[in-house]
Amino acid sequence: MSDTYSRTNRAAGDQARADPGGAREPGGRPRRRHRGRRIAIVSVASVLVLLCAVALAGYLVINHLAGSVHRIPVTFPRLAAAAAPAAGTAPAMTVLITGQEYPGQPDGSGMIMLMHINAGDKAGGVVSIPPGTVVDVPGHGRAALSAALADGGPSLLARTVEQATGVQLQHYARIDFAQIPPVVDAVGGVDVVLPEQTTSFGHTFTAGTNHLTGTTALYYARQPSLSEAGRGLRQQTLVRAILDKIA
Repeated sequence: MSDTYSRTNRAAGDQARADPGGAREPGGRPRRRHRGRRIAIVSVASVLVLLCAVALAGYLVINHLAGSVHRIPVTFPRLAAAAAPAAGTAPAMTVLITGQEYPGQPDGSGMIMLMHINAGDKAGGVVSIPPGTVVDVPGHGRAALSAALADGGPSLLARTVEQATGVQLQHYARIDFAQIPPVVDAVGGVDVVLPEQTTSFGHTFTAGTNHLTGTTALYYARQPSLSEAGRGLRQQTLVRAILDKIA
């Protein structure tokens, strides 16, 4: 009886040393529950690390792209004088947009637009202002609207537009038409409608709806046979088509 008791204790001690947690299956095989739990924890941790890495990479890319956008300092008199919006409200936004058709060309010579987005960010509209419109330019008397931009830059143009229209502006953007092709291609092209067949830089546009790619968008906007005002209208139509496609 003593020998049997000793052998039993030795066997129990050996089993305890081999498996301190007592986690053994019948027949002496170690249980897999703890191993599966460890694998699950490691897998979840790996996924979280991967997600954090992706989020960090995205943040860095967005910051890089945002940092590469040229900032133009503009003063908006009505915005500076306006009262701050109430907490929790999303104010409407109006953006003054001009266009630069060729590198080195004065801004806005062919396009001046106001883009308005409502307070809910759900709807908006674009209104064109002919650059040749004669208005009172502060400090310069009566002159064409495009002259305000040429004489005093975006700040004078913004002040002139606010004075002439009574609309409060929040932002200013300049569109460089030399950079239009990658934008048009990125959105999968845009559609424009022409009243009659026409040719620009050897490309024929048919009467009716035409689908523009990045290259043909420039042909459309820069048709040499058009007047400056005609090219301005084409540019405005192209910008509307791009905004509609993005929306």
